[in-house]
Amino acid sequence: RGGGRPGGQRGAPKKPPPPAKEAPKRGQRSKLKKIKDKYADQDDEERDLMLGLLGSAGRSKAEIAREARRREAEEKAAREAQKAQRHKDNVEKQARRVAEQREAETARKERQSAGAGAIAVADKAAPASFDAAGAAELRSLLEEPSIQELDEGQRAALAQHDALTALPAEGDSLLYAVPVCAPYSALSAYRFRVKLTPGSQKKGKAAKQAVGIFCGGAGGASERERELMRAIKDDELVRQMISNVKLVAPSAATAALKTERKAKAKAKADAKG
Repeated sequence: RGGGRPGGQRGAPKKPPPPAKEAPKRGQRSKLKKIKDKYADQDDEERDLMLGLLGSAGRSKAEIAREARRREAEEKAAREAQKAQRHKDNVEKQARRVAEQREAETARKERQSAGAGAIAVADKAAPASFDAAGAAELRSLLEEPSIQELDEGQRAALAQHDALTALPAEGDSLLYAVPVCAPYSALSAYRFRVKLTPGSQKKGKAAKQAVGIFCGGAGGASERERELMRAIKDDELVRQMISNVKLVAPSAATAALKTERKAKAKAKADAKG
């Protein structure tokens, strides 16, 4: 009856062998190792989020939007909680500061009250202990001069400073002239002064021109004053001046200087002729 194999089923198909795993190609092994190391610490939530952002998880746009809104709400709640905590800390800090100020004020008033009591006790006991010897000592202390005597160097310096004057009198014995550079309003008491403003003139030439104006006829300088002003060295004249200046002098002094220059030029021309 049957010519089949013993113990077997007639016509049963054989199962195909499982396919053999392909060995990774050249270069894929290191690439797979890098990927494994990179995402080794990634949990399921992070993986779902990344897949959702990449569109690989099959989530809809509505789900992604809901997830974004949920995260935004959580962040907003966290910010509000931090803000409330900071406000609470500030209120507590202010309350502690007010309490400390009140305690300090109370302690200060207590110290003042204790000091006033001590002063009152001392005042009450003063008439009994204050005798003639104490009165004499008090008078001697009040009669002592409060101004200390200066040494020789300080007296000499003060004497030199006091000897300087902006308006020499007729009877003064003039020793030397000192050039001064200061704001023009501060030199209102000086008889010999000019105004310097930024300009194109060299400061050496401007200094000589100023001396010429001072020594001119309109300046009213005496012969001794002219001699002392002309004796000032050039480096002392320009030491405190700015470079590239413009000299502004009263019109009368400027006119007198021009007249004097014309007279000198005419005298030289006559001498040559």
